[in-house]
Amino acid sequence: MGIGSRRRRRLFAISFEVMGKQTISTSDTHTDDAGARSDEVRIERLGDGDTPRVMVASELFDHPVKEDATNRFLTDPNHHLLIAYVDDTPVGFVSGAEITHPDKGTDMFLNELGVDERYRRRGFGRTLVRSLADLGAELGCKGMFVLTEDDNPAALATYRSAGAAREGDRPVMLEWQLSNKSTNEGEQT
Repeated sequence: MGIGSRRRRRLFAISFEVMGKQTISTSDTHTDDAGARSDEVRIERLGDGDTPRVMVASELFDHPVKEDATNRFLTDPNHHLLIAYVDDTPVGFVSGAEITHPDKGTDMFLNELGVDERYRRRGFGRTLVRSLADLGAELGCKGMFVLTEDDNPAALATYRSAGAAREGDRPVMLEWQLSNKSTNEGEQT
């Protein structure tokens, strides 16, 4: 649902106002359309030393998880990874990064959201997004934003259901491919 895929299309920003902590339980029970109780989800924030847990959840990501990149991500205090579990099965994740600018303060950038296809349309994505927004509020972020394709109705619905509002009209994303042999070793281009 995020911009992790290789395809690049028209993108636009969706911003989340982090106006104080919303109460989102780290253990949520979801109901189906008929109101019947279904899976309980547990959201866990991963950090330094949790690389093996990310490797187990590798299928949730766009590409195979790289151990060295995962270690680097998890040891950076401004990077955040939340994984949703049903029982002990990873069913989704959201990643974010705090971005600070001298004249704007700090915002949470929602980098990527992924939910296992078998668990989609049950509210897990919304719970993950809200949990990242809660974390941003706890950390003092003034807002949260994400970029997604404007022809991705599932992502748009998820972000809007989690409290996002569309900002502006069709921003353009430009991209630089930076090559650094030591950090991109072994990557396919």
